[in-house]
Amino acid sequence: MALFKSATNDSSYTVSGFALEALSKVDEPAALSLAKELSNKPSKGQLQDAITSTIVKSGDESMADVIIGNFAKMPLGNNKFNMLQTLGNYLAVLKNTEKFKQGVDEIIKLRDAVPESFKGQTDPFINNMVLKGIITKKESTLKEAKPTDSSLQEQIDYVKSKLPAADEKKGF
Repeated sequence: MALFKSATNDSSYTVSGFALEALSKVDEPAALSLAKELSNKPSKGQLQDAITSTIVKSGDESMADVIIGNFAKMPLGNNKFNMLQTLGNYLAVLKNTEKFKQGVDEIIKLRDAVPESFKGQTDPFINNMVLKGIITKKESTLKEAKPTDSSLQEQIDYVKSKLPAADEKKGF
């Protein structure tokens, strides 16, 4: 563990990212603490991915601004698409409705920013896998744990309002 902790401060983002991932497998609380600390410092690549995944896995709501903010700052491209499912998983466990809506809005901004010629490839993933995946997880939580939780129902309804109408067909 000492090796992993010291390697998180390596000058290589790749080395420090893999060290944080390794630490999270043997000591999750220590990895979360380090991830929070590292989130305030410049990072990219493997380290940024490790910080984000460590925080997301913990479900720490105090880091919502960091997770959603980092996603919002990313330029349109593969890295943002790679982060999409991670953000969706985080939103699925997020309880704060205001932050939840902020995160969903960032996903919608991404969906809307995709050039029209690529929407046939990206919209099904964003709508069906990410957004409907969030709905499925929230509905499961609502049924099993909190059937009278109005904020949970509000979150489900919010995501549903962002999905295209079922009869809206896109084709050539």
